[in-house]
Amino acid sequence: MDAGHTLSSVRVDEQPFGQRLRALRERAGLTQEELAERAGLSANAISSLERGARKHPYPHTIRQLADGLGLSSAERAALAADVRPRRVRTVLPAAPTPLLGRVDELTALAEAFGVARLVTLIGPGGVGKTRLALAMAERLGGDFPDGAVFVALASLSEPEQVLTAIADALGLRELGTRPLREILHSYLRGRRMLLVLDNFEHLTAAAADIAELLAVAPRLTVLVTSRSPLHVRAEQVVALAPLAADAAVQLFCDRASQAAAPVSAEDAGAVAAICDRLDNLPLAIELAAARGRVLPPAALLARLDPTLSILDTAAHDLPERQQTLRRTVEWSHALLGSAEQAMFRGLGVFSGGWTLDAARAIGEQHDAGVVALHAGLTDASLISRDGNGASPRFHMLETIRAYAVDRLDSGPDAAAVRDRHADYYQTLAVSASNSLWTHAHPEFVEDLHRDHDNLRTAWVRLLAGGHRDRLADAATGLMGWWLMRGHLVEGETWVGEALADSGSLSPLGRAKLLIAAGTVLLPRGRHDEAADRLAEAAGIARAAGDWSTLCWALGIWCNVEAYRGRLEPAMQLADEAELLSNAHAEVQPALLVTISRGLVAIADGRLLDAAGYLDDAAVRAREHGALWTVAVALGTNGRVALLLDDSARAGAMLRESVLLFSRFGDTWGLMHSLVHLADTAALHADPRRAATLYGAVDTLIEQTGALIFPAWQQRSNHAQAVAIGEAGLEAFGESRSNGRQLHINDVIALALD
Repeated sequence: MDAGHTLSSVRVDEQPFGQRLRALRERAGLTQEELAERAGLSANAISSLERGARKHPYPHTIRQLADGLGLSSAERAALAADVRPRRVRTVLPAAPTPLLGRVDELTALAEAFGVARLVTLIGPGGVGKTRLALAMAERLGGDFPDGAVFVALASLSEPEQVLTAIADALGLRELGTRPLREILHSYLRGRRMLLVLDNFEHLTAAAADIAELLAVAPRLTVLVTSRSPLHVRAEQVVALAPLAADAAVQLFCDRASQAAAPVSAEDAGAVAAICDRLDNLPLAIELAAARGRVLPPAALLARLDPTLSILDTAAHDLPERQQTLRRTVEWSHALLGSAEQAMFRGLGVFSGGWTLDAARAIGEQHDAGVVALHAGLTDASLISRDGNGASPRFHMLETIRAYAVDRLDSGPDAAAVRDRHADYYQTLAVSASNSLWTHAHPEFVEDLHRDHDNLRTAWVRLLAGGHRDRLADAATGLMGWWLMRGHLVEGETWVGEALADSGSLSPLGRAKLLIAAGTVLLPRGRHDEAADRLAEAAGIARAAGDWSTLCWALGIWCNVEAYRGRLEPAMQLADEAELLSNAHAEVQPALLVTISRGLVAIADGRLLDAAGYLDDAAVRAREHGALWTVAVALGTNGRVALLLDDSARAGAMLRESVLLFSRFGDTWGLMHSLVHLADTAALHADPRRAATLYGAVDTLIEQTGALIFPAWQQRSNHAQAVAIGEAGLEAFGESRSNGRQLHINDVIALALD
C-alpha cells in the first residue's frame, strides 16, 4: 500500500524475501490465490510481497505464510531472515552542503558520546554547529534502533515551548487529560533514540527539562547545539573552533563555484587572505564567496579590509569572532540595493520561514518585485529557499535573522512591519474556517503547520495591542486546525488569554472565543466544561441575532451532548441548529448536526437511522470538498456497518477514513478508525491482525493521552475478548506487542492492506 514505490524499488532481484516466497510457493505447486486461502491472507497481499511492494511483512504474516506452505523449522527461519529490517524513525533535514574539514571534530564528538548521553556542541554563531551536528547524527543513526530526530529551536521565544517542539517533532499530541510532559516521558522511556536540539542558547531555562528527559529515559541520547553550555549534570561539552586554513580556502572555492565565479590559481593568495581576515568562520566565508560574481577575490579583499576594520557599536560587547561574523553580515548587507535592504530587514519579522505571498504582504511589494528581491538576497546567501514546489518557502539562518531584526528595530518602520505581519497571519487564520471546514484539504492543514510559529508571533502581537475581537475571529478559523492536529492545550491557552480582558472584547467576540474553547475541550473529555461554554456562547449569539455564530454554537453543543449521553437535549439542539443552518445556508454546522444525529441514534440503538444520517453527511461533505468531515462521517459509519454485521462495507469506509485522517495528521480521528478496524478483524476471525492494530492504538493513546468515545470502548472490549478466545492469550499478546512497536506509517499501511 506504499504509493511511493517506483519501478526500480520493486525489482525482484532487490527483494530476497519476495524471491524466496515465490520459489517456495512454486515448489509447493500453489497459485497466489491458493496460498492466500491456506495462509488466511488476501491474494493481493501475496502478490505485493512477491513483487516487493510490501518490504516489511509482520511476524504473524510470516508465520501464516510458513503454515500455508508447510515449511520446516529451518525453512521458516530462512524465510524470516530474508525480511529487510524496518527503517527506524529518522527525521533529519537534508544537509545543504558537503561537510569540509571536520574529521577531528567528528572524532571528538564520537568520543564524547562514548562517555555521556548529553553532548553540547558550543561555538560562536556561524561556526558550523548545525552542519556538524547533522553529520554526527547521520553517522550515529545506525546506533539508535528508534531513530534520530532533529528539533529546530531557533524560532521559539519561551523555554516552556521546548518540550512542545520536541513532542511535535516526534509526532506526539496532547489530546486527553494527561499533560504533555507525562506523554513525552512515557513515549521516550525505553526507547533508544537520538534527539538533536538545535540553537538552544536562548532557551537555557529549559535545560532542567532536558535533564529530566534523560533521567526518565535511560536509553535516550541528546546532542545540543548552543553558543553556551546547558550547565546540567553529566553534560559533556565539545567546543567547535573555526575551520583550519586549508578547509576554509576549500569552502570559499566551493561556494564561489556554486555562485558561478570559479577561483583561479592566481587568486589563491587573495582567497587565503580573505579567509584569514574572516577568522575562518564558515558562514562569514560563504557570505563573502557569494559576492564572487560581482567582486573577484582581489577586489573582494580590498573591499573587505576597510569594512571589517570598523566595529559598529552594536557589536562592541560581542566576543571577537562574533564581531567578525556580525561585521561580515553588515558588509554583505551594505552591498545590497536600498530595496533589497528594506526587504531584508522586513524578513527578520518571520518566525520559522515564509512564503512569497507573506513577504509581499509585509513588504508591500508587487509580485515581480518580491521575486526579484528574493533572487538578490538568495544570491547574496542571506536567505535560502526550501523545496522546489509551486509555493516555495524561504528562511534565514538564525545568526543572520538576528542581524535583520536589529536593523528592523533600529529603523522607523519596525512597528508597521510587525503590524503587517500580524495582519497577514490573522487574515490567514480567519480564512482557515472556510478552508478547513467546507473545503478541507490536507495541503492547507500542512501549510498552517509550517506557519505555526508565525501564527504564534501574530497572536502575541495582537494580544499586546488589545485586538481581542480580531483574535476571536482568528480562533474561529483555527479551532478546526487545533482539533485536527491536536493543538488542544495551546488552543485553550490562547483562547483563555483572549478572554482574560473582557473590557476590550465585544459580546460576539466573547461568544466566538467560547465556541473555540468548547471545541478544544470536547476531545479532552471535559464535556461539562465544553457544554457550559457553548451554552453561554449560544445565549450571546441568540441575543445579538447573529445566526452564523449561533449555528456554530448549537452544532458543536449538540455534539457535546451526544458524547455526554444526554440524548433528548442533543436532539433538541439538533432540531434548532438544523432549522437555522438550512435557513442561513451554514454548511458545516449543518453537517456537524447530521453527524451528531447519527451519534444519538447509535446511543439510542437505532442503527439504521444512524447509517442514514452518516451516509447523508458523507455525501454532502464530499459535494463541498470537506474531506475531513468525510473522514469523520465514514469513521463513525464504518462502526455502524460493523454493528449491522456488514463487514465488507465497514472495512471499506474505515480504510478510507484512515487514509483521510492520516493525510490530515488527525491522530484522534485516526485512533478511532483503527479501533473500529481492529474490532472488525477481531469479530471476523482475524485475531492476530486485530491484536496488531490494538497494539498500535495502545501506542497512540500512550503518545497522546487521547480518549476513545466510551460507547466505542465498551464494544471494543467485547471484540478483544472474542479475539483472545480465538487466538489464545499468548499469541494475542505477542501480536499486540508487535503492534505497539510499529511506526505510524507501518500501522497505516497495515490498516489499508
